[in-house]
Amino acid sequence: MKPIEKRILKINLQEDRVKVLKDPPYVTAHNANLRAVWYFNILNKKLDYSTTAKSHQDSDKFKEPLNHEKGWIRGRVFEDDGKYYIFVYLEDWLHWPITRNTINSIYTQIQKVCDYDISDVLDADGYSLTENKKGKK
Repeated sequence: MKPIEKRILKINLQEDRVKVLKDPPYVTAHNANLRAVWYFNILNKKLDYSTTAKSHQDSDKFKEPLNHEKGWIRGRVFEDDGKYYIFVYLEDWLHWPITRNTINSIYTQIQKVCDYDISDVLDADGYSLTENKKGKK
């Protein structure tokens, strides 16, 4: 990641973040722990969700996001120690502003299509994107 990209992410993310997981999701959210792969379009609020895709490049599962249309961000749903989490690839946010409304939309839409309770929305390092150390969501 370029220095300017790191600065943009740092500005967009809260400094007082809550670390939720010991092992980062970019390690945990694959293989046996993977429950779903998703894309979300922040412009039209459309969710493209697959429980059978193994990667974001699965052209049989994802048509619109792979057509290079604007607004798509991506992530995974995974299980860790009996809890389920949404993992968001923050590098996709470099062209779009991070907002609590978008995080909430992602959470709400994914919670509607899965059959288990989602504990939190996390970045690649295991920090919550919904809560800070002051307890604010």
